[in-house]
Amino acid sequence: RIEETEAFSVPQPVADPDNPRIDLVVCQHEYEKTVPAPLAIFTTVSGTPAPEPQPPDIPEHAVLLAACHMEAGAEEWTDIYQMGYPVRVYNAEKQADHTWKIVLGARGAMMELFDPNSGTVAAFCVAPDTYADGDTIEWGAPVLEYNADGILQVQSVQANLDQEIEDREAADTTLNNTKLDKAGGTISGDLVLEGKLTLDADDVNDIAFDDWIEFTRWVQPCQANSKDWENLGSVWQSIEDPSGTTLYVPLPGIIGAELVSVDIGLYNVGVASYNVILGFSTANWTNFLTSSKDFGEVTIGVNGSESVVTNVPLVDPEPPNAPLPFAFDSAHPVWLRVKTGGSGILFTGAKLNYRRKRVVV
Repeated sequence: RIEETEAFSVPQPVADPDNPRIDLVVCQHEYEKTVPAPLAIFTTVSGTPAPEPQPPDIPEHAVLLAACHMEAGAEEWTDIYQMGYPVRVYNAEKQADHTWKIVLGARGAMMELFDPNSGTVAAFCVAPDTYADGDTIEWGAPVLEYNADGILQVQSVQANLDQEIEDREAADTTLNNTKLDKAGGTISGDLVLEGKLTLDADDVNDIAFDDWIEFTRWVQPCQANSKDWENLGSVWQSIEDPSGTTLYVPLPGIIGAELVSVDIGLYNVGVASYNVILGFSTANWTNFLTSSKDFGEVTIGVNGSESVVTNVPLVDPEPPNAPLPFAFDSAHPVWLRVKTGGSGILFTGAKLNYRRKRVVV
């Protein structure tokens, strides 16, 4: 082993005025079983200037330390490729001119090296079928570089993102100062958002529209319940009872929204016609049983083997029951009632029609 404890220098030949050149830095040493052992000599092997220069031959008993590129007329080496860096290579072979050739073109190739001068690890990859067997590889730029501070590509993206955020914040400040009156002004002209608009939950009530926003929710049959109707899995079916049996369907309450009407689906699997009473109920959660109120009842007829969809508007639960959407709050639930005395009426689902003037949730 040859180990140096101090820095050393090697001669740097003068550049050719017309053509570039490749020089080699080598360590020459021939082992002899003597005491002291022969000294190792560090020197430069100058290449031949040429438009496309090739490296010179490595002298006998010499180990290559670096390949140095000298441009025409340069004062010092313009590029130094030091040997000895830890390098891992797959499916590629290095040539005497320091190029790399693919071994099997049908497979990918990889080179990973560590530069101790910068503390950077660089990885280069070539996809399968990029080159034929024996072709010279153009590694290109590293697909991944990282050092003690992290992945360089990510750092670059983060720097660009930070700059973009800074630019947008500056633009937003300009917009606020020139177009918005924080005491309650309006924007004249078009406002274009280049990204999504995110609202905190406590901001929902601060967003209002100048007209009603309508939206719907669906209630599946399985969401209903009754001790008197029969649960068939996908639907509920009424059973015979002269006094009538009731199916209860809870309706989702959305605070700040109004329930305008409900489209109710029914089907009569029998041959006889029956009347079906449709209505609503509400109650106060704090006194649920005694505060229950039934309101908005309508009666429809369903003929045998007939399928009907009936739109039932919501009305005020208090007299005189004028048409009025039901406004949900945190204290009052509402549910749909489906009542009939005949058997074979199927409840097939409901569509709830809501509206509100703020953000729809």
